[in-house]
Amino acid sequence: MSRRRPRATLLIALLAGGVVVALVAVAAVFVAPQLIRAGAMKVASTDTTVTLTTAGIRADVPAPEGWAYVVGPFDDHTATLRSPDGAMTVDVDLTATDDAEQAVRSVAGGAVTPFDHEPVGGSTVLHAQIVGEDAIVGAVVSGGAALVFTSRPATGYDAQLAELLAGIEVTS
Repeated sequence: MSRRRPRATLLIALLAGGVVVALVAVAAVFVAPQLIRAGAMKVASTDTTVTLTTAGIRADVPAPEGWAYVVGPFDDHTATLRSPDGAMTVDVDLTATDDAEQAVRSVAGGAVTPFDHEPVGGSTVLHAQIVGEDAIVGAVVSGGAALVFTSRPATGYDAQLAELLAGIEVTS
């Protein structure tokens, strides 16, 4: 009987160790990149331009004074911008695509309202609301390039998002 107790204790210890390893792996995959990104954020002391590049295309994204921003940190085609009050976050991803609506739908991860298309300078901005969420998804499209974006929250930040999108230049 005393032999069963050490085996049971060993089995419990191995199971507990497995759970700890699984939790650490989940944190490394999902939480660590977010922490790295948050730690690398810079606050624009003056109006700044964030440049993203991939596959021969480029996007210049304005980071107005007071906005926080970070590129990557693991690539040069994604960035996150945060409003001065810290409430609004805009994630952007530069991609080469001939189907911007599909690129936006894949980022949305769910149903979206019908797209609105608006010409802005030499680009077209398409945008839609994610159904059931306080978020706007869309893209600034020029030729075969699209800067896909997700903006949260949508409510109360229409003017800031419109101003930000109007300043984006995408070139292919």
